[in-house]
Amino acid sequence: MNTLINKDAEEPDVDGQWVKKLNEIDLRDDSLSMYLREVDNIRHLTAAHERWLARKIEEGIYIEDLEAEFHDLTGRGCKGVDLHRFFMTQIHGAVPLINMICRFYQI
Repeated sequence: MNTLINKDAEEPDVDGQWVKKLNEIDLRDDSLSMYLREVDNIRHLTAAHERWLARKIEEGIYIEDLEAEFHDLTGRGCKGVDLHRFFMTQIHGAVPLINMICRFYQI
């Protein structure tokens, strides 16, 4: 449904004075064409940027889960040093697996 404004029609404004309306304009079509012109000026994400953004989102979700787990275990908020300690514990726990992989690949 097109919304039309007729310039020749006159109606009173809030002060009781007569004002002329704008030229007949199809507001919906005008808004659409303006949008289409503007969208061409916007730089869009490349596939590489989308993957980078998805990784950042996944990393954020992982960190939030770690912080929630830490809070459940300790009853307090998680600091950066706590995350560091957690990661070091995880790495330390994986040392036997890392050593086995190194021996297998003769690294």
